Amino acid sequence: MTNIRGIKETILMTRKEKGLTQKDMAKKLNISQPAYSYYEKGDKPLPANQLKKVLEILDIEMEQLKELEDPLDTINRSLERIANALEKIEKKL
Repeated sequence: MTNIRGIKETILMTRKEKGLTQKDMAKKLNISQPAYSYYEKGDKPLPANQLKKVLEILDIEMEQLKELEDPLDTINRSLERIANALEKIEKKL
């Protein structure tokens, strides 16, 4: 699962690195600055077509976002491995 928080942070940091304001981004996307702010903060989900435009504007590859894994997924996989190991131990007892 993709880490939504990581995506938001990547977009925010990249926007700032490129010297763009939320107002600049909103203008490029043909939306209002408050609407862009909602998207960037994660208050509203960014529609796929708008996300694509944001990535193009900021020169971010989709692969970069796919690599941002949700920390809970990592924890869940670890717990599954532990549970599997405990089951094997229990069967041996």
